[in-house]
Amino acid sequence: LHKTQSHLSQVCQEKQASQLKLQALEKEISSAQDVRMHLEKAVAQCRGEHHQEIQQIQEHLECLEMEKEEL
Repeated sequence: LHKTQSHLSQVCQEKQASQLKLQALEKEISSAQDVRMHLEKAVAQCRGEHHQEIQQIQEHLECLEMEKEEL
């Protein structure tokens, strides 16, 4: 009986340790997901800004080409 109680106590301790580890991993996953979402938003914003800059450069280039043809 003492052996069984000792084993049960050990199993309970292992379960508690596993639950704590699981909670820590869940927090880490949540944090990593938050970072990923933030980075994805930042990348999307940069893409939008670069697209806008490329458009402005293209328009400027077209204006320069028109001026060149007029000369």
